[in-house]
Amino acid sequence: MKLETEEIEGGVVRVRLAPPPRAERPALTVVLSLDGVSFVFFPDGADEPEHAPRVGDAPAEREVAKVDPALYDAYVGEYELQPGFVLGVTREGDRPMTQATGQPKVEIFPSSETEFFLKVVDARITFVRGPGGKVD
Repeated sequence: MKLETEEIEGGVVRVRLAPPPRAERPALTVVLSLDGVSFVFFPDGADEPEHAPRVGDAPAEREVAKVDPALYDAYVGEYELQPGFVLGVTREGDRPMTQATGQPKVEIFPSSETEFFLKVVDARITFVRGPGGKVD
């Protein structure tokens, strides 16, 4: 997915999420107020916005676990989440990083030896080892 942002005025930001090429989903444009008062979205090509109802509060602050950075080497690789959308995992020193197709590289933080979270979006990654001990 490709993420484009544009500040409109007065703390209002327009965000456009475009799926990777060949994806069957249309693009989506979201307009939100930084004060959290409004959140509307425009299905791609629509002239009128749709209201996005609030369904929950912001996630609680997660605690970063202390793990041996040597564990990160087993997680380095590329993981195809759907055709054309790949999540790459790399290591920069003692920092595990991830980069999705069309997105910038971001740091991921361990909540355990196999579970990680992102701070830039509410997302989690769980690494699973197969019978031979290799990460699948």
